[in-house]
Amino acid sequence: MKLGDIEIPRAEVPLPGSEHTLTVRGLSPVDIGTIYTACRDSVEDLFKTFRESGEQGLESVAREVVENHTGLAGWVIAVANDSPEEAVKAASLPTVTQLQAIQEIVRLTLASTADVKKILSALLRGAEATADLMEWTGPGTTNDSPSGSGKSAESPAS
Repeated sequence: MKLGDIEIPRAEVPLPGSEHTLTVRGLSPVDIGTIYTACRDSVEDLFKTFRESGEQGLESVAREVVENHTGLAGWVIAVANDSPEEAVKAASLPTVTQLQAIQEIVRLTLASTADVKKILSALLRGAEATADLMEWTGPGTTNDSPSGSGKSAESPAS
């Protein structure tokens, strides 16, 4: 099969109060590098949390991202929607929508959710390498703001 014949699997996430849905896909290594470059502190904190807690599973990952890493959640959802420029809007989606979207993205990204911690560690190593390459070859940001302004998605504009 040629690459042009491959259809990337996607999932639809319902938008509360609307007949529309949000379309997401799994993340590629390049996507993960992009997210890592934009949200390095949150990504590293997330992996540290899971390494130390021993928690595993799709719901734990989604809950931690949405509850404690809003800027990261916005970036993950926007990139998985092929709209990275909309990270601020994605970060402002209702919590239930973000949780469902992150769960679908993780499900579509990982072949198995049996050992999320092990897979997340491997993804982090790959993301660090990709981010280092991206920084070496061009400008990048290293903050958790979906807008690249250095403020988190929850920070008021000043």
